[in-house]
Amino acid sequence: MSAIDVPNKMSIPTVTVSTTNVVVTWVEPTTHSSAITQYDVRFLKSDGTYVTETTSCDGTQPAIVAAKTCTIPMATIKTLTGKAIDSLITVKVRAYNARGYGEYSEINTSGATIEDVPSAMTAPSFDSSTSTNT
Repeated sequence: MSAIDVPNKMSIPTVTVSTTNVVVTWVEPTTHSSAITQYDVRFLKSDGTYVTETTSCDGTQPAIVAAKTCTIPMATIKTLTGKAIDSLITVKVRAYNARGYGEYSEINTSGATIEDVPSAMTAPSFDSSTSTNT
């Protein structure tokens, strides 16, 4: 059986932060009798254009298609989007089946923001000559 049509328009994706990673999740749209074989996940850049992140969020990878989620390091998102600290991480997604791509979702209007990735702390020092038990 072949697809009747392209996948439906996607729901708005969810964007959260887990430790120092950004997690994007979405819900599979109506497929019209044909399995979704890939997703196109796009991030809004500071210049108003959209870009894909293909190292950690490649929507053509079977594991990402099956999980309907991807996890990207915050440092990568910060560099990829060029957005300032505390800016909303804005994402849109569309699905692909045997008939082609459906419409992009609306962009998320809430969720995770760009954060500074914590830097490594310097090792603490201890001066026993100036320290006491009190």
